[in-house]
Amino acid sequence: MRRTAFTLIELAIALTIIGLMIGGSFQAVKAMREKSKVAEAKEQVRASKDAILGYVGKWPNLPSGTEFQDDLSPVKNNQHAIFYASDAVLSTINNDICAYNTTALKIVDNGAVPPRTIDDVAFVVAHEGANYNMQTALNANVVNIYAPSAKLDNNATPVNIVDFYDDIVEWVTLDELQRNVDCSQNKLVILNDYALPRDVNSSANYLGTPIYADGGFPFADSGDGDTQDDYEWCLEDPNNSLNWLNSNTCNGAINIVSNCGTATFSQCTSPLLGSGSSPVAGTHRLNIYVKDKIKTVRKSFTITIDSN
Repeated sequence: MRRTAFTLIELAIALTIIGLMIGGSFQAVKAMREKSKVAEAKEQVRASKDAILGYVGKWPNLPSGTEFQDDLSPVKNNQHAIFYASDAVLSTINNDICAYNTTALKIVDNGAVPPRTIDDVAFVVAHEGANYNMQTALNANVVNIYAPSAKLDNNATPVNIVDFYDDIVEWVTLDELQRNVDCSQNKLVILNDYALPRDVNSSANYLGTPIYADGGFPFADSGDGDTQDDYEWCLEDPNNSLNWLNSNTCNGAINIVSNCGTATFSQCTSPLLGSGSSPVAGTHRLNIYVKDKIKTVRKSFTITIDSN
C-alpha cells in the first residue's frame, strides 16, 4: 500500500530540523545586529574624538561637557548621549593647553593584565556599545575601563542593570593633544648659538654677550630696567673653570654655580655675560638654564679663550 503521510517520528524530526534552522537564523541575525551596533559605536566615538580635536585647533582649551553635547557630539534626537570626560583645567575657557605638563584626569585599564594606569589624560569619549548600557563613568578624576568578561551596573542611571562590559572607549593624552595642535610653535628655547663669543686671555675683560630666550610662558616684568616679560635664569659651570665669568644685569649678579639643580634662579629678561677680570685660556663649558611658568630648558655652550 502506498504511504501518503509522515509518521509521527518523521514529523518530529522534520520539526526539529526546522527549529534548528530557525534558531540558527535568529542567532545569525542577532550577531549581525550586534556587529552593526559595535561598528556604529566605533564610528561615533571616532567622530567625537575628531570633533574635539577640531575644536582645540580653533580654541586654546577643550570644550566643556555642555559644549560637547550641544555642538560636537554626533548623536542626534533621542539617541543616548556619548560619554565625555575632560580634565577640568584644560576645559576652562582661555586656559591654553600648551601651558600644562600634567593633568588630573587618568584612565585605569582593568582589562589589562596586570591592570595599568594611564596618567595625564586630556579627555575620554565612550559609547555604550551593543547593549545600549553606558557602564563607563568618571569618579574622582578616574575613568575605569574593564575587560569584556566583567559584569557591571548601569552608571548612567540609578536603574540597576547588569550587563557584560562592552563600552567602546578612546582617550587622548595631554602629550598627544599638544602634538595635535603643534605646541612646538610656542616652545621655550634659548636662541644663542652653542659657541659663545671667542676672546683672548690678554683681554682685561671677557668680550661678553647677552643671552636670549623666546617662547613659552614668561613671567611679568619684574622691574629689571625694561618693560619686557621675564624668565628665570641659572648659569652652571660643571668643571669649575669659569670663576672669572659673571653676569651683573639680571636684577643683581647671577652667580656661576656648579649645580643649577639646587640653586636659586634669577629673574630678568636677558642676562649679560661678562667678566671682572681677564678670561682664562682654554675651552670652557657652560650650561645655561632658563625657566618660564611651566618648564625649565637647558642648553650647553662653549667659550673658547685663546692664549696670547
